[in-house]
Amino acid sequence: MEKTLTVINSEFTHQCSGCGRVRQVKFTKKLARVKLKCGCGYLSIVPLNYRGQFRKQTNIDALLTIDNWTGRINIIDMSLYGYRFSLIDDPPKALCVCDIMHIEFQLDDKKKSIIKDDVEIKATLNNNKYGVAVINPEDFGVQQKNKGFWLMP
Repeated sequence: MEKTLTVINSEFTHQCSGCGRVRQVKFTKKLARVKLKCGCGYLSIVPLNYRGQFRKQTNIDALLTIDNWTGRINIIDMSLYGYRFSLIDDPPKALCVCDIMHIEFQLDDKKKSIIKDDVEIKATLNNNKYGVAVINPEDFGVQQKNKGFWLMP
């Protein structure tokens, strides 16, 4: 199976793994994945992401601060406006949807950029995993630009 593609306005861009040809694909039915056959004959099965933002798979250790507690987390994936992470250290109280917290980590770019985001829990997932959204994403400073460049495929 090929990498997940982000769907925006019922279309996405696909690059054939066989020949490298790039094409825009439009569709009307909301699907979890699509089968695409290229002119070169290569068949692709591609999962689709309807979040509207590109998500990058990561393995970044970070610090999470909530109330007066700071612990370690592992960021599993991220987009410009959100993260999915798993807890390494257990907080003194259970994390809940709508909890506000602070995440801080360092990118592996040339600048070794430090990213500091205030986030809100939007989803609790299995195995101590959480989905969070960045609060005030319109405050787009230098650190967010560095994160944006780092996220580029």
